[in-house]
Amino acid sequence: MTSSPHSPELLKYFSVVVCGYLVDIAIFILLIESGWSIYLANCAGFVVGSIFNVILIRLYVFSDSRFELLHDLGYSLISNTLILFVGLAMLWLLVEQFNRTAIVAKVTANGLTFFINFIIRKQLFSR
Repeated sequence: MTSSPHSPELLKYFSVVVCGYLVDIAIFILLIESGWSIYLANCAGFVVGSIFNVILIRLYVFSDSRFELLHDLGYSLISNTLILFVGLAMLWLLVEQFNRTAIVAKVTANGLTFFINFIIRKQLFSR
């Protein structure tokens, strides 16, 4: 069995993103337990987790970025906004249409957005 040339990057990316998702999900749970709507809690957790991820991805995964850090942060904001809306739509679909719990919907939505975000970062940000 041969490994893809992207396997090491994907493994590093996965490791970093898992840490960011743990931050995201912890904030999400804390906020919904405090009475926030699942959608506002999702946005807050996502923003904090995304900032965490952008910094670590830049340092450890795609350190050879084609952009300076400030430009990278700006482009990340744009791509992460797209990802946020995909995640919110998935969250709504799973909770409102398929009657899944908020945490199951959040984890599922994050799984989908993980792959979308990897493809975007790989194609747009790395050399």
